[in-house]
Amino acid sequence: MTTRGNQKNIWYAKNILCVLSRYSILQKQQTAKHQKGIHLLRPADLSSGLSHG
Repeated sequence: MTTRGNQKNIWYAKNILCVLSRYSILQKQQTAKHQKGIHLLRPADLSSGLSHG
């Protein structure tokens, strides 16, 4: 391995870590929103929505 190749690998690793951390943060935010949405919906709302649908 040359030092240049090593630097490239480090750069790739950093980028992948960045993307993964961003992705996990987004997923956490989405699941939090989703859970809130589920709490807002009551069974009555769901059944009426289904009957109208």
